Amino acid sequence: MTTSSILGQFDLCADKTQFPDLDNGYYYPVDVRIRLFGDATRWAMVAELLGYGPRAGNLVDFMYCFGNCLTRGEPGFGGSLDRVDNMAEIDPDGAEVYAGGVRWSSAGPH
Repeated sequence: MTTSSILGQFDLCADKTQFPDLDNGYYYPVDVRIRLFGDATRWAMVAELLGYGPRAGNLVDFMYCFGNCLTRGEPGFGGSLDRVDNMAEIDPDGAEVYAGGVRWSSAGPH
């Protein structure tokens, strides 16, 4: 395990757009967490980006996993999870988004 091998994995994932993007235009950031593990031979990092996704109409957790000891998958984007199970109960008309002075919902412009 060397610094250059770790940074090399980050660079490779960034080149493939598989690295956390804190300036993503598709969601509004709420929280970011990074978990790190390392010993003499192994290292791992999980970056968790939580944000509101207007297209999904939900709080979405984006997970990015890196390391030399991953048990499944490739380094980079690991998937996403909707965090609110009852969004339809909270907002029965669908998520509303304001764009260009027009209010949009799942039913269309208002």
